[in-house]
Amino acid sequence: MADMVAGKIFDMYAGDDGLMSAAEVDGALQQVQNYAGMDIPQSAIQAALSRVDRNGDGLDKDEFTDLVAGVLGDAEEKEE
Repeated sequence: MADMVAGKIFDMYAGDDGLMSAAEVDGALQQVQNYAGMDIPQSAIQAALSRVDRNGDGLDKDEFTDLVAGVLGDAEEKEE
């Protein structure tokens, strides 16, 4: 389910080049937070972003999907 949501959100926010900039990622993650019903700490976002944007050129769809999975996992761990 999260993969499908991540894909739809990516399609809404990604630029014409098929990549999502840092500013676009921030907006997209607001949508993810709304969907998940949880506040995602900036530290969890930064940790997940550094893991998935290996080449530093912005996020493609697969990287964004990995980011969402990582961010949600990190946020859930912090809530426990």
